[in-house]
Amino acid sequence: MVDRLGGPGHPVLEPVLTPGGTAAATERRLLEARRQNPTCRAIYFALYRFYRGANRLDEAEATLRCALREAARQGGFTSDWTLLNRDNVATSRLRAGEGPVRFFCAALKALAGVKRRRRFTGEARAILAKLEQLTSARRWRDETSG
Repeated sequence: MVDRLGGPGHPVLEPVLTPGGTAAATERRLLEARRQNPTCRAIYFALYRFYRGANRLDEAEATLRCALREAARQGGFTSDWTLLNRDNVATSRLRAGEGPVRFFCAALKALAGVKRRRRFTGEARAILAKLEQLTSARRWRDETSG
């Protein structure tokens, strides 16, 4: 099964995420993969996971912000999550959870997790509340990754 959010099994990432080597070498391979495939959303998530795992939360957050911009560009909506509402986002696409919208929501949830780990709990709660508002689902509350 292919992990579309950046884990093993993704066709672009499989050669990048080979076991062994140093963390610096893995980071270089991930950054090169992103440079070569700037529209591949899974690379952003793999890079975020790498930074999160290394507790490099500033870089994890920056990567997620890039991921949000790319997903929004592909989905045709704003990357500023504070401006999203039911009128400017196709909520049926959010509920369907496909493509750029699914990735945007996953990256936004991950951003809440990073914010929580950095002790910005108010921002984390605001992000989760926005996800709840957009999807009409309570599944986001207190389910931050990180």
